[in-house]
Amino acid sequence: MEKKNTDRNLENKNIVISVDPGFDSTKIVINGEMFCIPYNVVDITGKEKDAIGAKKAGYILSHYIDGKSFLVGDEARKRMMEEDARINQASKQTMESSFEKFTTDDFEVNIMTCIGVALVRYSEMLRSSNKGMTFDIQQYSLFAAKSDERNKAYDSYYEGFNFWVGVALPHDAVEDVWSTVKKKIAQFHNFSIELADGTYDICIDIKRNHCATQSQARAAFLGLLSDDNGIPLDGPEAMEEKNIPALLIDGGYRTVGMFKISRDGAVVQAESNTTYAMFNINTDVEETLVKNYGIDHVKEYNIEEWIKEGGVVNYLKNDRSEQVDLTKIRDEKIKEVCDNLIAYLNQKYNNLLDIKTIIITGGTGKVYFDQISKYIKEYRNSISVRITDYEFEGKEISPAFGVATGLYKVLNYLVREAQGE
Repeated sequence: MEKKNTDRNLENKNIVISVDPGFDSTKIVINGEMFCIPYNVVDITGKEKDAIGAKKAGYILSHYIDGKSFLVGDEARKRMMEEDARINQASKQTMESSFEKFTTDDFEVNIMTCIGVALVRYSEMLRSSNKGMTFDIQQYSLFAAKSDERNKAYDSYYEGFNFWVGVALPHDAVEDVWSTVKKKIAQFHNFSIELADGTYDICIDIKRNHCATQSQARAAFLGLLSDDNGIPLDGPEAMEEKNIPALLIDGGYRTVGMFKISRDGAVVQAESNTTYAMFNINTDVEETLVKNYGIDHVKEYNIEEWIKEGGVVNYLKNDRSEQVDLTKIRDEKIKEVCDNLIAYLNQKYNNLLDIKTIIITGGTGKVYFDQISKYIKEYRNSISVRITDYEFEGKEISPAFGVATGLYKVLNYLVREAQGE
């Protein structure tokens, strides 16, 4: 039996990292292991003591920039429910909604902090796996920093480790922002992060020729059509010519990407549409709450946290406390917006008569999948509908990881090619 890439990469001293920096969360695959961290960054410099009580699972305090402290991920999202953070976030909404996001300090803090957290958790998984192989980010960081505190007995082992990093970007943004993103990634990084279980120093050197990008759409498409090494599939799982042209729908938080793919695998029509994104659904929910219930503290960017906490919101009616079901309101909005999306697809793609396969990926795509599948089965039954929930490294992935996993497969191919395998 061929070894899994997670084993082969480690044996060859390769740490292969793919990152899908979505507008809602950052998905990371490291040597086959998957991690997801909510995308939120809140500068709490000077207010670190206020966060002491929050040290529980999901707590991340990053010191990526000297002299600065940032809450990242879950606790940052919870902080968005507080008034001071809401005011600060509102001032950044326009930038966060555009491709300018990928050029900011917040983006760099988030992506490198998330990579650091994922490396910590990956190290822990290796220690508990009993595979006889190891990579400890704390030991490696001491080695990389040439610290006098390091155990020099590990030097020969950690000598020669390579970090390969791929970042998936929106199709329309790759040419414009990749050079900026690459400069942020390809450098010597030395910073610390505080997690619920301790403080970790992260020291890694990422070389420019070990960085790669791919559009999110193409990464998802290639991931569906290739094996774990990035080699095209054959047999019943292959995408045959008779099943193309295909339409790939990448449902994200800020945009829904629509990409028509030709018989040679090229993207011949591409659109990043904001109308049908979860961002707009949450914005509609926010406006409904204000208009119908006078609730003005539930915002688009903290609705996910409200739903996570049960989705029940209190409000005053005739000086009496009442409750509204936020989840029910959003589910109704989702159905309405997905119906509109289906109508738009028919309008844009000749009633889908030329499409042979629809591929759905992304977290919002997963939300829409059942409704789109039901429509296609009833009204366009010549079309095959697929979702990126295929088997990878022996386990089924979530469609939300379709982009990160597809990019990881591409990186695996590049690494093996570069090293002559």
